[in-house]
Amino acid sequence: MKQIKLLLGTLVLTLAALIPFAVTAPGAHAAGLGECFYWPDGGNHATLNAWNGGPFVKSWHSCAFPNDSFFIASVQNSNDVQIEFTGNSGWAGHCVGDAYNDPNNASTSLDTCSPAGWGTLFVPLESGYCASNQIAFKNVHWSAVTGHNAYLGPANPYGDGSSFYLNKTGYFCFTVAASGMTL
Repeated sequence: MKQIKLLLGTLVLTLAALIPFAVTAPGAHAAGLGECFYWPDGGNHATLNAWNGGPFVKSWHSCAFPNDSFFIASVQNSNDVQIEFTGNSGWAGHCVGDAYNDPNNASTSLDTCSPAGWGTLFVPLESGYCASNQIAFKNVHWSAVTGHNAYLGPANPYGDGSSFYLNKTGYFCFTVAASGMTL
């Protein structure tokens, strides 16, 4: 029995190392078990962070805190995904979308995932756009509103506490790392 548990543990760790990020249904995981998404800009980082636990999603320089914990959730019967906050606050289970759930505000906050809040649907862009451990997010709502591709990205210039926006004209490849990791 001990050998079977050891073998299963090894198998789980091996599979976890082979999967760069997880896609699942919203709410199908425990709080705090998400990934950290950061845009590496030279030696600086713009990390998705539920500022003070939410509702606003702003830039931070590290993946070391529960407020940096997010999860890519697939949307049923769609190729879209949502970016769900899995940190340890009352905003866990909410998704990155338009601030205040206002369809005219492209800065980011945490909104309802189901039904989908304004700006919470993204098309994930990987192969052909980003390196193997990276992902970019095209926003469905803002791409339709602006008439051109609109992407999730940090303010320019950015720093700790600056907003992310859903209507950036160029895509940003976010590196996917374990939440709780120091960069």
